[in-house]
Amino acid sequence: MAGTRRPIGLTLEDRARDCYWTRMNFDDALKHHLPHLWFRFQFFKYKYRGRGEPELALIRHLVASGSTALDVGCSIGMYAAEMARHAAKVIAFEANPRIAAFAAGVAPGNVEVVNAALSSAPGRATLRVPLNAKGGEVSELATLHAGAPLHADSIQVLDVETKRLDDFAIDNCSFIKIDVEGHEEAVLEGATRLIATQRPILMVELDEGINPGTVQRFAARLAVRNYRGLFLSRGTLHPVAAFDAARHQDQALLRYTRKTLPTDREYINNFLFVPEEKSAALPSRP
Repeated sequence: MAGTRRPIGLTLEDRARDCYWTRMNFDDALKHHLPHLWFRFQFFKYKYRGRGEPELALIRHLVASGSTALDVGCSIGMYAAEMARHAAKVIAFEANPRIAAFAAGVAPGNVEVVNAALSSAPGRATLRVPLNAKGGEVSELATLHAGAPLHADSIQVLDVETKRLDDFAIDNCSFIKIDVEGHEEAVLEGATRLIATQRPILMVELDEGINPGTVQRFAARLAVRNYRGLFLSRGTLHPVAAFDAARHQDQALLRYTRKTLPTDREYINNFLFVPEEKSAALPSRP
């Protein structure tokens, strides 16, 4: 019958074709109808086609086989998926309830997604989520850090529960990745006991444009615990003392994507903190 909307079929072609009636593009339709397939495609591009962070290649050297790994601020779970290839168990924390639900739906079987915002103390906090021009969430830039510039026309505000890492019963933890848009120092404060007793390697996103002075403060705080700070530049690990914010975090470069960034420039905001007793086993290159 003319004007009648066709029922959604079971094949990929039928589901993709349905996007024309629901005003979705192909990517949105694939994500909506076949989220596992969509995630696998995104992960492939992230890992192998230059869409993701180069530090992802280090994960195989940082996660001990048979151990527990933590992804704090997991978003949809790209790092958690890579960590799951090497750890016996991954616990991934995501503050945004909608994103946490999606991540749980596409995560590998050994990944547990916890909908909680990690911080220095249990309680409640405001999560600010920037929205794009179409009103969609830019979830990877959501932050609890009040001073973080969001550069968005509109912002969604969510009331979220906060917890400390030390409040969770976690054993045999070899690695923690932290990416929480300026709230990293609070997460560290809430993980004091876990770090002291289990000595995991840390990978932490630290950005001077969001939280000035954070690299030096974070490195100094962990140095007293005999942790060595490093960062990856041009495929080689360098000591954190060689980091120069003006050169390695030029804010003017934020207008580029990783694929469009000029080849003679780099924007570095991931840092490794490795216990001295584990540093000898870490390769200088991924």
